[in-house]
Amino acid sequence: GGNADPFQDATPEASIMAETLKAWGPVTWAVQTETRSRTTYENAVETRKLLHDRARVALVTSAMHMPRSMAFFRRQGLDTTAFPCEFLVGPPASAIMEYLPDVRSLEQSTLAINEWVGLGLYRLAGKAD
Repeated sequence: GGNADPFQDATPEASIMAETLKAWGPVTWAVQTETRSRTTYENAVETRKLLHDRARVALVTSAMHMPRSMAFFRRQGLDTTAFPCEFLVGPPASAIMEYLPDVRSLEQSTLAINEWVGLGLYRLAGKAD
């Protein structure tokens, strides 16, 4: 998508990813970018406008964000395959201290709550499946 911060003049993520893919050498004609969106929902809507009914979408986003992202793209009627990345997992707990609350765990819980509440609200608004 594009740049989430309207006050920052930054290169859209989609443009950076497209340049990376081209440098790696895959079939460049198959790479299309959408740079107008500021949110994941807008990205799904703009992608639908860009592709119409003619293509499948490879959706790459963090594993934490994937359920909400897939719901937006499905709602737009896009044939979407999930490619999650940036999994928030670590090694198995080995000491009693690993079972006690800490700041990192609180941050991960906050991210998860944000995703699930966001998905619920977008479903209530009819914007997600």
